[in-house]
Amino acid sequence: MQPANDNEQLPRTRAEAKAIGSTYYFDGKKCKYGHVSKRLTSNGGCSECKRDRAIEWNAENADKVKEYNRRWYADNTDKAKERSRLHRISDPKRAREYQIQWSAANRDKVRESKRRSEKKRLATAKGKLEKSVKAAIYKAITKGSKNGRHTFDLLGYSSDELKNHLESQFLPGMSWDNYGDWHIDHKIPKSVFNYTTPDEIDFKRAWAMSNLQPLWGPDNLAKGAKLTTSFQPSLALAA
Repeated sequence: MQPANDNEQLPRTRAEAKAIGSTYYFDGKKCKYGHVSKRLTSNGGCSECKRDRAIEWNAENADKVKEYNRRWYADNTDKAKERSRLHRISDPKRAREYQIQWSAANRDKVRESKRRSEKKRLATAKGKLEKSVKAAIYKAITKGSKNGRHTFDLLGYSSDELKNHLESQFLPGMSWDNYGDWHIDHKIPKSVFNYTTPDEIDFKRAWAMSNLQPLWGPDNLAKGAKLTTSFQPSLALAA
């Protein structure tokens, strides 16, 4: 139902709405089903009733709706992506919840998509380097600081320093026993940085401790490779 202050801006009669070319009008009266909502100028119908009928029809014709949406998306891919982007911007909380729910209901698709992306990423020099660093970090923080010393020399901090840094940001329920349920997340995504060797400045920036945080798996998947804060190149220089 439209908020009252929005409805109050509409014409009060159907005749007035027709005169000014308004799609809706609001007379403040109940429809036969008890809705006090804006009405369609075309036929005087209640917009809430129309919405309820649409929901009911969609539920009864789920296969038709799915096929229509598939065809529309195939014919309007760019438009669909732009619409989704605007929805995420206008209601980020709802978009995040939808992403988590969709991922949970489509685990096979998510795994296949990640497999393809990972294969493509590992074909690059940057991807191979990142895999090596991540493996060394994992071994060091789960099996002790004797592992991966060379990697941590490149990073500029020790595994103990990284463990302390992450522990200081643990959310309720996080521990090293359930590492895997939570991930080591890059606040500024790795995709933003440009490097192919550990000697380049962007490598230090991407893997600086100040750019790393613990994040629950679903939240990390929902976040993806997008910036949540303004990109500050100097951020990663401070370990």
